[in-house]
Amino acid sequence: ILEANPAMAVLLGCDKVEELLHSGIQRFYLNPEDRKKCLDTVERFKGKEECEVQLKRKDGRIIWVRIRANVIEHPLESVLCYEGVMEDITEARRLQKKLEEAHTVTTDIIENLPDPTFVVDADKKVIAWNRAIEEMSGVPKEDILGKGNHAYAVPFYGHPRPALVDCIWMEDEELKK
Repeated sequence: ILEANPAMAVLLGCDKVEELLHSGIQRFYLNPEDRKKCLDTVERFKGKEECEVQLKRKDGRIIWVRIRANVIEHPLESVLCYEGVMEDITEARRLQKKLEEAHTVTTDIIENLPDPTFVVDADKKVIAWNRAIEEMSGVPKEDILGKGNHAYAVPFYGHPRPALVDCIWMEDEELKK
């Protein structure tokens, strides 16, 4: 590490920037192979791609970081150094994991409901189609998931058309009619 700011020292659990200078960043990588993966990504995509890895701070705490870096090349086309930024994404990763777990629970609940149930997202695309509706409609989930344009109505009406679920998106005047 040739240069660092105080925020990097804090991120890595160091008291002073000087603790980082002239030492190798590799000592912070939880998995030493991640460093090579990041360098390969930086070199291959010329700084237009990010990598996310786990680092082990000086105090032993493990964090997730997103690294964005550029290659500084020597005139003879060899790598002189890398410059970039690290962003602590530990909390974002934790929240993403909780969201994925909640999604799994919700999906399991919908899948095992005895009532025919499907879910449509804000883009009016089918994002869930449970076993009971598969049995009732004869349409396997693989054939309907991700489809929009009122595809959920075809098994019941023979063609795409608005259905009761579309009332969610109607204005009050439309509902009155």
